[in-house]
Amino acid sequence: MDDRYRFLSTGIVWTAYAIVLVGLFFALIAGKPVLDELGMTILGVFVLFLTAVAGITTSTIWRSAERRADASFGAQEAGKVKRKLSDRVGRLLEQLDEDEIIELETLLTVRQDERQ
Repeated sequence: MDDRYRFLSTGIVWTAYAIVLVGLFFALIAGKPVLDELGMTILGVFVLFLTAVAGITTSTIWRSAERRADASFGAQEAGKVKRKLSDRVGRLLEQLDEDEIIELETLLTVRQDERQ
């Protein structure tokens, strides 16, 4: 996910959060409801819940990008190691003569048969 999409996603989350809070505020003022202690407690818990959801969502958006970046970096490093190993094997095979190559093939075949 590109940075601009993360910014956009974060903006959408917090804009929705602000709209809900402003809507609750105007509903309380315009409707002039009489909330008892229990009603205010429930409203407070709901606002706290919305705040936690917005925070967790924002954190998830940004952490998922870090995990993907770490995974792609690890894959690049693993690719380098594999290439280096492949290069080493190639150089080693170039140094062997025909008899040594046949002996190596025989040894590898025997080891593979032992595993199965």
